[in-house]
Amino acid sequence: MESDFIKVTYIDQGNEFDLIVNINDIARLSYGFNQLEFKTPFPNGERNVSITQAEFKRLEKLFLTEVQNEQTKL
Repeated sequence: MESDFIKVTYIDQGNEFDLIVNINDIARLSYGFNQLEFKTPFPNGERNVSITQAEFKRLEKLFLTEVQNEQTKL
């Protein structure tokens, strides 16, 4: 399994932070809530981060393109 990493900007208490994540560790991208959920928890036990609408759209496009590419390989 290939490990691809991306930079994600998330929001915590009104501040924006950058996070480098393995895309294989992303469990869910939640519509409406603009949340990204991970399979592996952070050291504080949390699995979710809030993201901006712009970041949500960027990740959605990235993931949907990746899924389409995987389907064309089959």
